Amino acid sequence: MVNKAQLYINENLYTQISVEEIAKHCMVSISTLQHRFKEETGMSVTDMIRAKKVEKAGFFLKHTNISCGDIAYRMGYGSQSFFIRQFRKVTGITPMEYRTR
Repeated sequence: MVNKAQLYINENLYTQISVEEIAKHCMVSISTLQHRFKEETGMSVTDMIRAKKVEKAGFFLKHTNISCGDIAYRMGYGSQSFFIRQFRKVTGITPMEYRTR
């Protein structure tokens, strides 16, 4: 189940993914998914989604000239400011700081 959830996350990085959606895909309850996921990965489902999105966004920041706003949009974030907060939560720096390092 956890592998199926991780695959679903990876295949849907460019959309807004919810824990409920992943649980439905895995045909389990939200609480079962959250418990097993944390048990097997050490991360919550939400933290994994955030980390994977930030990882992919980091690739775009380092290897393209795509604007931060466009990257946020591509990664399924509703706003650039929310994307920046999520990026900083994972990396400790802003996307622009990341790009220039």
